[in-house]
Amino acid sequence: MSHKYKFTVFTAATRKGTIHRVYESLSKQTFSDFEWLIVSDGGEEGLTDEVNKFISVGNIPIVYIEKENGGKHTAYNRALKAARGELFLPLDDDDACTNDALEIFNSEWKKIKDDQSFLGICCDCIDQNGNLVGNSAPEDFIDATAFDLRTKHNIQGEKWGFGRTDVVRNYLFPEPEGVKFVMEAVIQEQYAHQYKLRYITKALRVYHVPDLAGQGDNLSYLTPRTAIGMAFSYMYALNNGIRLRSTVKKNFGLVDMAKFYVNCWRFNLITGKSFSEIISEVSTAKNRAVMILYYPLGVVLFRKTASIYPEVYRDLKKI
Repeated sequence: MSHKYKFTVFTAATRKGTIHRVYESLSKQTFSDFEWLIVSDGGEEGLTDEVNKFISVGNIPIVYIEKENGGKHTAYNRALKAARGELFLPLDDDDACTNDALEIFNSEWKKIKDDQSFLGICCDCIDQNGNLVGNSAPEDFIDATAFDLRTKHNIQGEKWGFGRTDVVRNYLFPEPEGVKFVMEAVIQEQYAHQYKLRYITKALRVYHVPDLAGQGDNLSYLTPRTAIGMAFSYMYALNNGIRLRSTVKKNFGLVDMAKFYVNCWRFNLITGKSFSEIISEVSTAKNRAVMILYYPLGVVLFRKTASIYPEVYRDLKKI
């Protein structure tokens, strides 16, 4: 399939006040063969006017799609169907990138693009204060699957990169009714073991880290919306044989498996479902048996989460 651009830079947009970071970054790129595809997922009032200002300048090609709020995963699906770039590069509406990011990506891609075993390239990220987000490696680059980068090379933390549009287009998110958040790993883990990435140890993305000081828990993002999404994501992964990266640190051994099943209980219980309702959603007898085995631990973690976020549990029980 022929493509009009080398890159489609995709932004799922909801925030008016931060999207200028993306625009300013793309306006300064030293490589110009790209389109900026923005999908407004029920964005804030004034977002469309802000984007129209960018379009009126006319310095970069911008495609703007408006849709009702359905969650970032639905915006991603819409963008993949509309993308005209050979390579698909997501960039959040509150982040930025270096002026030479696309030029470096393109230069590195030329070295491996004829090898169909490669899906794309990923790189390091820094936060708004210039600190590396996660870790890096001493080598200039590592060629490995996304899974092996995490488990064999211990490359952890926030990374940024692109994939072949024609490949990632084959892996769209499920869009269940009433679910407005789906874990990205539900899709990414489906090809994390199949294709290689070239990981380059250059920080090309500025990832704006929120100030969570004083929150006191790594579930500081938990809301009724994300809880429902986590519950769906774990159950979907369980029924489709997907190993979620949030629990896989080594080779999906006993500890990783226990974390997976316990978290499946944790998030499904906090949505207010009963034991029988949850078990009925599990598609195989084998998985039902293992789920039952981990039920006591799941209850313990669920109760801890519910005690930290009683308002989330209370609100979900009303739905």
